[in-house]
Amino acid sequence: MSRAEMVRGEAPAGRGGFVDAFAAAADRATAGRFAVVEVCGGAGMGKSHLLADAARLARDAGFRVCEGRADRFEKGIPFALFAELLRLPGVEPTRVAECVEKSGSRLALVLDDLQWADHASLDVVEHLVRHPPNAPVLLVVAFRSARSPLGVVDAVARAADGVWRVTLDPLCDWDLRVLHPDASERRRQLLMRASHGNPRYLRMLAALPDATLGRIVRQGDDLDETTDIVRVLTAEFATLSGTALRIAQAIAVTGDHAAFDLVACVAELPVGQVVDGLDELCAAGLGAMDGAWFTFQHPFLCATARATTGPAWRTRAHARAAGYLRAHDGPLPRLAHHLERSAQYGDEHAAATLIEAGESLVYQAPATAVRLLDKALRIVSASGGRPASTLRYALALALSGELDRGWAALQELLRDRHPLRAEAAAVGVEIARLRGDLDTATALLGDDGPAAVQYAAIAALRENSSAAADHARQALLDGRRPALAAAALVLRAWAALDAGQVSAARADARHASRLLDGISTVTLVPHVELVNLLAWVETWLGDLTAATAHLARAYEVLDQTGQRSALPHTLVVDAALQTRLGRLTCALDLTDQAALAADHIGSPELRALAHAVRLRALLWTSGPAAAVDLARGLEESGRPRFRAWWRIARLNLATACTTAEDPAAVLDLLARPDETWPADPLARVTRLGGVAQARAMLGDHDAAAGAAADAELVAFASGLDYEIGSAWYAKAFVAHRAAQPGRARQLALRAATVFAACQAPLEEARAHHLAAVCEPERAHTELGLAKAGYAACGAEWLLTVVTRDQRRMAARSSRRRGTAPAGLTDRERQIADLVAGGLTNQQIANRLFVSRRTVESHLSRIFPKLAVRSRIALARCLGEGAARNGSSAE
Repeated sequence: MSRAEMVRGEAPAGRGGFVDAFAAAADRATAGRFAVVEVCGGAGMGKSHLLADAARLARDAGFRVCEGRADRFEKGIPFALFAELLRLPGVEPTRVAECVEKSGSRLALVLDDLQWADHASLDVVEHLVRHPPNAPVLLVVAFRSARSPLGVVDAVARAADGVWRVTLDPLCDWDLRVLHPDASERRRQLLMRASHGNPRYLRMLAALPDATLGRIVRQGDDLDETTDIVRVLTAEFATLSGTALRIAQAIAVTGDHAAFDLVACVAELPVGQVVDGLDELCAAGLGAMDGAWFTFQHPFLCATARATTGPAWRTRAHARAAGYLRAHDGPLPRLAHHLERSAQYGDEHAAATLIEAGESLVYQAPATAVRLLDKALRIVSASGGRPASTLRYALALALSGELDRGWAALQELLRDRHPLRAEAAAVGVEIARLRGDLDTATALLGDDGPAAVQYAAIAALRENSSAAADHARQALLDGRRPALAAAALVLRAWAALDAGQVSAARADARHASRLLDGISTVTLVPHVELVNLLAWVETWLGDLTAATAHLARAYEVLDQTGQRSALPHTLVVDAALQTRLGRLTCALDLTDQAALAADHIGSPELRALAHAVRLRALLWTSGPAAAVDLARGLEESGRPRFRAWWRIARLNLATACTTAEDPAAVLDLLARPDETWPADPLARVTRLGGVAQARAMLGDHDAAAGAAADAELVAFASGLDYEIGSAWYAKAFVAHRAAQPGRARQLALRAATVFAACQAPLEEARAHHLAAVCEPERAHTELGLAKAGYAACGAEWLLTVVTRDQRRMAARSSRRRGTAPAGLTDRERQIADLVAGGLTNQQIANRLFVSRRTVESHLSRIFPKLAVRSRIALARCLGEGAARNGSSAE
């Protein structure tokens, strides 16, 4: 194996170019010829990390490695870069190049941070490149792009051969997929936007929760200067002159893209000195000029510059910036930003500016609006009051997730006969709903169009489908507001689905989707909750692509505005969707985030909803005991209070009890004579299927068959594939318990086919598992499909169950590598099993998260090994092999 082959597999994400270059250079040096690898890139791009890997690999390959790293504080010490080499016997400072040239063995010089190197060291490096020694020497150098050592760069550029140049660019989206394969798509997007693809910042940010990442993305250069990341970066400013540091501090106060005159005003320096200081900042690699404006390389650097100032200086600097912007008619948001940080008590003019800016940002940036309005209301006299501003302040508090403070701010406005009582009541309804108090919300409602939508939402949460439909219909009479009409259609779709009217629900959902797609993001901001409700309905209707798209739009609105009040519900709906798609790890992560977000805004009801949705994913990953414990905690807390959320918890708990084979608990949950259930096909099929399986466990086969048949009738009447698959799974379970293995297997395979068609991979794998259990003598292929499905979904507990069943059915021997036909590898056997199960190449690629071309490549090796030419022959071959192995095991 060549040197290139040995190291190429160790390429860090996004850095394959360096590994290829190093491998080629190492091969050349091993052959006795001089080779150079030049690495350049911005700060934090991973140069030092790559050079450390290079040193390790060179040492493993038999090179004598001498490492050196220049230090900005040692630029006056000659040959400091070669300190390690100088410690070798017979090496003198003035003869470094000669000693390298006469090196008798393979030597690797790995030199980092040449931008800080002393002149003597740079002369040696340049001499080696311009006069390459006829020796097995590998030279690897790295430096920052903004501070390139010109002599070395010129020497490398002019070298005839044996030189590899690598520029490290920011990481891309695909690199983040490799680095964080288990992270959700949204988290990867947040990491990319917060880090700008910089590996150093990415490593620092990877430990932060999504809520913090979202704040970093939204706040940009206005980050908290006490952040650990900022403290680490303080050294970047240590070598600046006093003038350049003061200019960096002024820009940190004014923000990027500030005019020279504004920076000069804040820094209290002449414009000429500002120009010279900006050149120094650019040369240091801290930022770049964007036309006539300076921009920091990353918001963290801006926050670091701000952290080097004192709080009193910052206050006066903001005051100078506000004065300049007011005198020059600067933009309102930027002026308000500086006034918030510098306005004094009693400044009515500043308060008016803050109120104007705050009221314009209530929906677009509620947290910012809260800060601006809070500052305005505190610095002006309390006499006379500002009720309109107080109302907007309360709304901003609610949208930013501070429900208790928002409710307190509303109390004066909710008095009888107050001119703004109706508007205050509308805000109060949303706060009460988020707090789980539907009675208070109902008491506050009025009779206008928006109130009809709110009435419909409350009725839907109470599972009063007829009232929800009536109120939604009333809201639709006002056709002048598309957002209101879309909300009414979504709620009517919800009510129709609750009443079992699937066709009507689908029609209203599609109509709402068309309206929603025509609404601008600005118009949608106050109605982002409607997008969550639509995604719920689309998930239940099986339109998963539309649900995914609408959730992406909801996240986009939340990321842009920071509306924390809507975040828990969005995360919960996303978790339900990911559970349906079989992405259990992602679903658990989302419910964790949702619970934390619900706690942050003070909503125990949304926290309970997060746990209700979490139950199903927890069941398949950790087992029924963990799911039952979580459900019992919900019952003890008396939540969720909303009937719709309570039903989700009840059905998921029943599934856990069914899996635990506790039929009495299942019947207690689903078959109480004093409880009524909605006509929603999802609830009815799940309930009837659960009752059927519980009756079958108890040996009451007639009652079990009757309940399963009823589930099938409801499922077919709905026309929903997922429900049809669930009904057939229940019928297969009942047939299995009634000792009808052939019929049970046939029904289970039907269910698996339907689940595959409707993008339910976890349920598909469970159906294959049941088919295997029904007829153990034909279990090999089905067990393989079940295991592959469970592994792809992250269903760890189910994997242990299927492995136990596999062992019990003596199928494990046929899976060992030693008995795999024609020496198939584990991956080849996995793909062969999926082909035998009837999956197409694209379906296999989707299941295993690889490309279709990769699957085809594996098959091109599998067919010759098994001496087959078709997929049918492949399945037959595997079946015969399983039979032989089963016989030998007996």
